[in-house]
Amino acid sequence: MENKRLELDIFLNHIKENFGEAVIFDAVDELTNQEIVFEGQFPFLDDATMRERNFEVQMSLFERYGYEGLDETHIRMVDVPGWGWMNCFYRLGGRFSTMEDVKSEVLRHFTNQL
Repeated sequence: MENKRLELDIFLNHIKENFGEAVIFDAVDELTNQEIVFEGQFPFLDDATMRERNFEVQMSLFERYGYEGLDETHIRMVDVPGWGWMNCFYRLGGRFSTMEDVKSEVLRHFTNQL
């Protein structure tokens, strides 16, 4: 990892060794079906790995595990009271038609985690 940027193959090996490969398929299923995944929802989706600088690597990982819709998938940080700035990857155009929809879902998700 240079400049805190992920390297795909090293990151993938880390996930497999520490969490198992199934967790990647689960994240891809969640993003495909719910059109959003949140920081902390899966063990390899944390603050550092969900930063803008690592978005391309994350999307390459998801694509490798069957995710389609890369062109519609984006990253967003939302200031969540009691949590701070929390990241999400979301797909715009289906379930979420506006940025406010995404923000509301992020707030709902983390509020329910308290």
